[in-house]
Amino acid sequence: MKLNENLSVLFLLEKNKMGRDGTAPLTARITVNGSRAEFSLGKKIPPDSWDQAAELVKGPAATKELAIVNKQIAQA
Repeated sequence: MKLNENLSVLFLLEKNKMGRDGTAPLTARITVNGSRAEFSLGKKIPPDSWDQAAELVKGPAATKELAIVNKQIAQA
C-alpha cells in the first residue's frame, strides 16, 4: 500500500522461510524515501491462505485468530 511518494507499507508472506508445519511468517516492509525496513509480525499462516494483491488472509483458514491479523493489518 503506497501512502504517498515518500512512504509505502507492504505486507508479504515469506514463502522461502516456510516451516515444517506448512506455514510461512508474515512480514511488513516499510519504505521511507527509498530506505527499507522489514520486520516479522510474529504470525505464521499457510501460503494458500494469503492474498498478496489484497495483502490479507483469505479463505477457510481465515479463522478467528487470522481474522484478527486482517484487522491489525487494516489498522496499520
